[in-house]
Amino acid sequence: SSGINAEWPLRPGTGASHKNKVLDTKISGDTLVSVDLNNKILRTPLSSCEMGGESSSVPSNVTFFDVHSGSGIEVYCCDKALILFKDGTEVFSKDLNFAPNGCTISPCGTVLAVGAKEDPKLYLYDIEGNSLVQRQEISLSAAATEIKFSPNGKFLGAATVGRAILLLDVEKSYKPVQHCWSTSSKSISCSFSPDSSYLAVAGIDTNIVIGNTSKPMEPSIKILRAHPLGTITRVRWLDEKTIASTGSDMQVRQHTISV
Repeated sequence: SSGINAEWPLRPGTGASHKNKVLDTKISGDTLVSVDLNNKILRTPLSSCEMGGESSSVPSNVTFFDVHSGSGIEVYCCDKALILFKDGTEVFSKDLNFAPNGCTISPCGTVLAVGAKEDPKLYLYDIEGNSLVQRQEISLSAAATEIKFSPNGKFLGAATVGRAILLLDVEKSYKPVQHCWSTSSKSISCSFSPDSSYLAVAGIDTNIVIGNTSKPMEPSIKILRAHPLGTITRVRWLDEKTIASTGSDMQVRQHTISV
């Protein structure tokens, strides 16, 4: 929350930093893209960690954003708007009639999925050159809190405001995959393993639930009380067997699963 990106634990970044809390960071190629609560975007070369050399801003509050390394595309979900950047330059904006809550770009860089904060719906957009074209609206069983495409592009997973864990089959027009996984309360974060074999979901109940995407009717793997002192705010895979998690207890934890 200091407004400084750090390559932890190696060395802190140098140069002009964010002046407010950093909302999120993503890696696009060899560049760290970060956005803060002042809606300022910084692009920091990982080779030098020199911040502030390239910056942009958006006119309203950013809630989520995603990047696509191969195409230089960045998409920012703002207050009822989507803003598209290409190679660091804003090229397109689209007003929305809903408040976006979560977005993810497909591995091939041609599809953007956006969740709605107040409605159990998913909106799909084609990324066509320097524009976004809506092509599909999908009803969900619960509103999404975070959505992710699997690395192989075959699935779209979501954490939700309810107990449901969403897994959609991209190749079957985003049809829900039947599975037997669930959480005991609202989930906040989700992440696919690098090989797309597993989807991890976590949130308020302090547990991490891990489902096998190729065997969805098998019972999930559960890491109980992964952060016993608070809500889990983020889960990410480090490799096919290792998960990193952060929580409101201000801890970063690492978990190894046996598969």
